[in-house]
Amino acid sequence: MNIESLRDFVEFCKYMNFTKAAKQLNITQPALSYHIASLEKELGVQLVDRSRSVRLTPVGTMFFSGAQILVMQYDELKEACRNHPGQNKDKKRIIVKTPVLVVGHANLIFRTLLTQFSEIHPDIDIVLTAEHSSNFIDEMLAGNLDCVLTYAFNGTPSIIEEYYEQGYREEMSGIEYIPIATIPLSVCVAETSKLATKESLSLKDINGYMLLYDYEVKSTEVLYAFVSHCLSHDIKPILKPALLHFSEISVLSLEANEMILSSPTYPIPERLINKLFVEKPAHVLHVALKDSGENEAVSLLRDFLLSRTPEDFT
Repeated sequence: MNIESLRDFVEFCKYMNFTKAAKQLNITQPALSYHIASLEKELGVQLVDRSRSVRLTPVGTMFFSGAQILVMQYDELKEACRNHPGQNKDKKRIIVKTPVLVVGHANLIFRTLLTQFSEIHPDIDIVLTAEHSSNFIDEMLAGNLDCVLTYAFNGTPSIIEEYYEQGYREEMSGIEYIPIATIPLSVCVAETSKLATKESLSLKDINGYMLLYDYEVKSTEVLYAFVSHCLSHDIKPILKPALLHFSEISVLSLEANEMILSSPTYPIPERLINKLFVEKPAHVLHVALKDSGENEAVSLLRDFLLSRTPEDFT
């Protein structure tokens, strides 16, 4: 078994569709089928039920959960090795933190921007740390981070503004906060849901529905901000832990009375339908940067981000 076999299987599980997954992996559909069949043969179990509609077997569901973790850990270990203090001593570096988000489109936008920046400045190393960002300001002030993706919900105070309100104004003077995108929020529902036939949803339509979140995620601010927004309209979605993967919006099953917080522009599995709200709830993405005068690479990233506008990704 190799890491690429696990990566192929995880990619397939995002879509439950061999053709779509193969396209994302840039391989042929028969090749993907062969890779998964070989994986099943090596394990001695059936991971995918191909009898009617393609779906995971119970052991396939269990394997998917572990495979996601292994692929993520491998990628983080590879990145840590490449950015070990003994490597690339002469290269400029930017240490970046990307948080776990409910709406995976946010990380997609941010990583797209970082990729574009890297193409323009190949001599700069971007060190990604995929951890939660709740204490990112303390880490930035301590000099452990140069750049963090963060967000605010529908005009509520950003975490930067909250720190200002708490009296940290002087310490915060060295951190700049650049808006990069506004992402509308929607929900994914199953084809069997009565909401699936509606052209658009009012918040009232989701009253009493179960809102799924990944049980492995300890804190999901966008999710709770969305629920608070619903409660302010006297709407009461029920939070339900489930096996999800927010950065790619994967889901193994969705009942008719369940939904997942999503983004209307993000790809979802075929059996799910994305529905917008007439109230247009959204969250704004920002990039927090340390004082760029201390780091030439950060200064270049700042100029790059300011050359884009939030409307480019709205």
